[in-house]
Formats: sequence, structure tokens, C-alpha cells
Amino acid sequence: MYRNEGGFCSQYIQPNSCLSKHVQEKMFNCAHRGNIYTSFLDDLVVDCPFGEDEPALLKPVFDTTCEKSYQVPCRKGHPLCYNITDICIYRLRKNVLLYPCRNGAHLEECQSFECNLNFKCVISYCVTWTLVCDGMWDCPGGEDENCILRNCAKMFKCRQTAQTCVHIGQICDGVDDCHLGDDELLCELHAVVCPPQCTCLSFAISCSDFRLAAGAIMPFMFVSFQNVQSVILSQQLGVFLDAVFYVLPFNQITTICRDAFTMRVVFIDLSFNIQTSIGFLCFSALMFLNILHLNSNIINIVQSLSFYALPKLSFLNLADNPLTSYQELAAVGLAELKLLSVFNTTLRDITSDALTKVEPILLISDSYHICCLASTKSKCLSTIPWYVNCAGLIPNMPIRVAAISTALLISGVNTFSILLHMMRQRTSKSFKRAIVFACLTNALYVGYLSCVVLGSILHGRNFIIFQERWKSSFVCFFAFGCVLWFTILSSSLSIFTSALRLLVVIKPMESTFKETRFVKKCMGTIFVASFMVVICMLLFYKFTLKMLPFAFCFPFVEPTQSLISAQAVVYVFTSVHSLTPIATTLIHISLVQNVTESKRIQASKSKGNDGDGKRLILQLAVITISSMVCVYPSNVTFILATALTPFSLEIVLWSIVVIVPITALVHLTVFSIVCVKNIWAGRK
Repeated sequence: MYRNEGGFCSQYIQPNSCLSKHVQEKMFNCAHRGNIYTSFLDDLVVDCPFGEDEPALLKPVFDTTCEKSYQVPCRKGHPLCYNITDICIYRLRKNVLLYPCRNGAHLEECQSFECNLNFKCVISYCVTWTLVCDGMWDCPGGEDENCILRNCAKMFKCRQTAQTCVHIGQICDGVDDCHLGDDELLCELHAVVCPPQCTCLSFAISCSDFRLAAGAIMPFMFVSFQNVQSVILSQQLGVFLDAVFYVLPFNQITTICRDAFTMRVVFIDLSFNIQTSIGFLCFSALMFLNILHLNSNIINIVQSLSFYALPKLSFLNLADNPLTSYQELAAVGLAELKLLSVFNTTLRDITSDALTKVEPILLISDSYHICCLASTKSKCLSTIPWYVNCAGLIPNMPIRVAAISTALLISGVNTFSILLHMMRQRTSKSFKRAIVFACLTNALYVGYLSCVVLGSILHGRNFIIFQERWKSSFVCFFAFGCVLWFTILSSSLSIFTSALRLLVVIKPMESTFKETRFVKKCMGTIFVASFMVVICMLLFYKFTLKMLPFAFCFPFVEPTQSLISAQAVVYVFTSVHSLTPIATTLIHISLVQNVTESKRIQASKSKGNDGDGKRLILQLAVITISSMVCVYPSNVTFILATALTPFSLEIVLWSIVVIVPITALVHLTVFSIVCVKNIWAGRK
């Protein structure tokens, strides 16, 4: 019987009628009509009408034997023979013809034949397990398709099939029984002896020590080594010509690059070694590399084009390295990069554009500085604090312009006020010294603003990289000292000048308060005392905190909320500073009362005197209001910025640049206006 294309069993027929597919080959011309394939010649089945394709059938039958002792002829006297191992085994060629005897001679008398490795048809031949449950009848009675609750117990199940099985004895027999040939995979490992100190499983090898003779070739695809000397390891990796997975931690590897791996490598793990750098083009042009672990080494520099042309790389791990230098264009051509880990790295020497060339979907870092440098298309796991702006020290141009304008305005008012009071001959020396003292105080804030603007201009967009260095620099500490000294001196000077004027009014006959020596001595004391306080504060911050908590070098904001001592400084100084307007207001109220009472007693007759009193009241009111407008909003802002998180960085910066200097500008402006009026009145 022969199974035709429809799966039905019938007598052997002309093959051309049941071929669904046939390998293209040469044709044989029959004598009278029709053509047949040359593979149909001498196969014991007549295909031409007059049998010219089977000349052996036309000859008398002679008692001939096969060339080999383990073969049997498909027909007595015919040269076509088959191996005795094919007796009662039903097989088909790719062209759907019975094999090895097309006439079915090898399937005769199989009623009691034992099918050791195959499926036994009822009272008939044997069918290979791959033909069982394939949807086509191969047994005469179709029992090979009785597949209810069938499983592949104690057999090999072929991939991508529901019920196709192969007997264990047919695995690695040189014949592809499975459709995908997976019963013949890994068979080359039969001849491989697992080396000493190694564990082998399929195409995987794991070794704690490894030495092979020269010229040895190992077929393993997964290679794992631990505690192997790096010199031996670099020499032995070359024997794995088919390796695609390399797991090489804890091997004291100092230098290893692309030449040590196959070009088909997919996975490389070099963690926990002692590599110090990744050189130029070290990992480049590995077209299939998908995952690269370089974490937990001692890598301190990644040179340019270290990771170049890795189109399939999706995971790059550089975590836990003392990485300080990451050169620009270190990673180029990583189109598929999904995750980049630089956790626990310092990365001081890096440009602002170094990471924008790489756009991983996820960037793992514990440093917000790295997140500032990352592409906007990447998600970074480290949160950028509210008091940090990735654009630079001064985040935008309006604040920078305001800082420069404030510094220039204070300098101009100082210069004008000093020249004006020096020109007026009737101005007392003590008052002139007070004006000079006030101008020097204001110059401190000019110095502070100049340092901040200069730092912003010099570092530009790279400021986030140098932020830690900036906060511990001499310039930042100098700016910190300037604004601290300015605050102490301006408050002290405001209270001192107001109190001095009150004493002059209360005790007009006492000449001590008008003497230049007294004023000079008091101001010198304030100057020295405040300077000592500033020096102590600077030394405290320098030797205990090492760096200032706020990049703007401002002493009255501690946004990190982690430095208790710095927070205490903020609360103490802002509280004391807030008392200054209250003290000056009380002094000014007392001064106005005493001036009014003095005028009433003198019963001045001139209207000019009444006008002088009103001008004095207006002058004191302007100074008092300006102090309140400057001190309270700014101090509230600084306390909130220290106590709350998050807060608005721009509000803090605008307060520092614009609101804090108001008192310095208003006081000198008022004194200058009064001086101009007096000069103008004197000329009249």
C-alpha cells in the first residue's frame, strides 16, 4: 500500500499523480510518450508505458547478492538493496516516494515485527514517531492518528509542534526527525570532554581554573570563568570560536577589549575585576552585543569612542566605579540603548554635552548632576533638587541682568554720595565718615554679586559639573563672607546712626556725640567686631561642612535641610536681622517726638524751621519703610526656603538680587537728596 497526497491508502500508482512537491531535477524521455524524473529510473516501479525506465525488470532474474553483507535486495536479482535496519520501517522521501524500496519490499511480512524505536501499526509495519499524529494516515488502518490525550512521555518533543515526538534512541543519529532538526542539535558535544575544574552542561561551561593545550577548539556558546589568572584567561578565550555569552567576574582582569571576544558576542559580564580605564575603540563594532557589564571595577576614565558602533547594545552598566573622566563622544552609535547605569560614580571631568549624545530610555544614577547632563528624552532615577538649576549658577538671563544692574547701581550711588558729601564744606567730618562707612558696607554686597555673576559666566552650562568644587572654593567663601559682613554692618550702622541722631537731639549741649573721634571709635568697634564674627563663621563652615550648602553662596538659606548647624545660623541671623527695623522704628519715633517737643519749646517763628521738621519726619519715614520692605519679605523667603521643600528657586534669587540691597540704596539716596537740597539752598 502507498499513502497518496490525500492521506488515503491504495495500491502503488504512477508517482506523477500523487506528488505535491518535487525537487527540480533532470527529465527522462519515455520511448513513446511522456517524461519522468531521472530519480524514477531503476526503482522497481514502471513509470513509462512500455517499461523502458526499468530495464532490470525485463531481464531474467538471477541469483545475485548485494555488495554489503548487511543489505537485502529490494527484489531478488535486482541491484537495488537496502540495509537490514530499514526492514519494516515506513519512511518517505522528500518527494513523497516510499523509501528505501519504492516497491514496498522492505515492508512485507511485518505482522510480528517488533518496533523498538518506532510506532507499531496493527499487524503491519513500523512508522517513525514523527509521522504519528501529524494529521495524515501512515498506518494501513490509520491507528497512528489516534491522538487522544497523547503526550511525549520518555521521548523527545520537537519544538513548535503540538504532539510530534522522537524516540530517545533516534536523537543524534544523523537524521533530522524533527521538522526544525532540533533532535540533532548539540550533538557535536558528544566528542567533547569537559576540562578539569570545569562544569559543563550542553553548550555552557563554567570554570574556576582553566588550561588547554595549544590548538584546542571548544564548541561552547556560554563561557563562565571565576578566579582565573587574567593572563591565562586572555590566552584561553580564543579557543571558544562559537561563544556568544561571556561571564567573567572576579578574575583580576586589568585590560580586556573587543579582540578577546567573538564578533557574534551578545552578552559580556566583566564586573568585579580591576580594569582602570576603557580605552579608545575598546568596545566597538560588536554588531550583536546586547548587554555589557563593567560595574564594580576601578575604572576612572572612559576615553573617546570607547563604545562605538554598537547598534544592538541595550544595557550598559558602569556602576560602582571611581569614574571621574567621561570624555565627549565616548559612546556613539548606540541607537538601541535602553538602560545606562552610572550609579555610585563621581564623574567630575565631563562636559555638558557628553551624555546628550546617548539617549537611553532609563538612566540610573544617584547623582542629580548626571541627571542634569542627560538628554531630555531619558528618564533619570535621581531627583533634581528644587534649589538646583541645570542651566547654570544663575538660571536665566533676567536674573543675571538684574544682578549686574544692582551691582552697578549700588556702585554708582556710592560714588555719587561720597563725592557729594565731600564737596559740601558744611558737612561735619563725623557725618562724612558715616557716609564713607555706609558706602564701604554697600561695596561688600557689590563684591558678593560680582563673585556670583563671575562664577556664572566662567562656568556657564558646565556649572552643574563643577558645583561641588565651586561651593568649596575660595571665591564662594569670599562671597559668603561679603554678604554676611554686609548684613551685620548694615544693621549695626542703621541702629547706630539713628541712635546717634536721637542722642544729639536729646542732649544738644553734649558735644561728645558730635565729635569725629567718638564716631570713628564707635564705627571702628563695629567694624572689628563684625569682622571677627564673619571670620569665625567662615572657619566654622570651612572646617566642619567643607563646603557651603547653597550654590549661590548665600548664608541665610540652607535648602538641603540636612545641616542642623547651618539651619541654626539661618534662623538666628534672620531673627536678629528682623529686629533691626523694629529697633530703628522705635528710635525714629522717639526722635520725632523729641524734635517736635524741642520745636514747640523754642516756639520757632520761621516757617523754614517747621519745614525742616517735616522734611526730617519724611526722611525718617522713608528710611524706616525701606528697611521693613527689604528685611521682612526677604527674611520670610529665606526661612521658608530653609524650612519647606520644595520651594521656588527664582523667588529666592530675586530676593537676593533685588530686595536685599534696597536698604543700602534707599539710605544713601535719601542722604544724597538731602545733601543736594542743602547745597542748592546754600547757593540761593
